[in-house]
Order: sequence, then C-alpha cells, then structure tokens
Amino acid sequence: MTIMLYCPNCRDQFEDWVKKCPDCQIKLVDRLLETKKENEPLVNLTTAPNEGIAVMWSDILKDNGVRSLIKNAAMNIYVQTYGSPYELYVLEPDIEKAKKILEPFLEQGQ
Repeated sequence: MTIMLYCPNCRDQFEDWVKKCPDCQIKLVDRLLETKKENEPLVNLTTAPNEGIAVMWSDILKDNGVRSLIKNAAMNIYVQTYGSPYELYVLEPDIEKAKKILEPFLEQGQ
C-alpha cells in the first residue's frame, strides 16, 4: 500500500517516494493539520504598480505560506494588462501576517 504525503504549503498530495514538493521546495508531511475555510473573505492587502511586482510579492507570500490573488486594478477584471496597477488580495485571517511579510517592500515606496 502506498502512503500519501502532503505539502503543508500548497496542500498538494504526493506518493511516498516524493520527499519535497517540486513547486514549494518544502519537505512533505504525512498529514495536514488544518484546512482553510473556503468561504473566508478576501481582503485587499496592497496595490502593486505593475504585474511583475504583483507576481513577485505574491510569490514571496506563497513562500511564507500565505495564499494570494492578483487582480488587475485598472480594468476591474482578472486579466493581464501591461503596465497597469494590480491589487493583491489575501484571506482575511492572513492579512496581518501578509503585511508583516511584505513590510520591507511596501516601505520602499514600491
């Protein structure tokens, strides 16, 4: 019988021969401790001046265990538009942790 392992960050499932999540580069665990509620509200964390910075910030949050969503602020839809501002959203329970993680970047004036 194959034992399944899980990534504590992205929560993907892997067979027992995989020791590290290929996306998150985090050691896998045999069980997940808690699950996030699917209906928790998203809150606006900040607005990035362009898509590249928004993606960078989103990746930094992901590396620290915070899921995020990027939204094109100029068009008010979820598509890519070059050079326009992008809003970064996180789940409400993660807002303080996310602010602390991105604090050095936000203090630099983006």
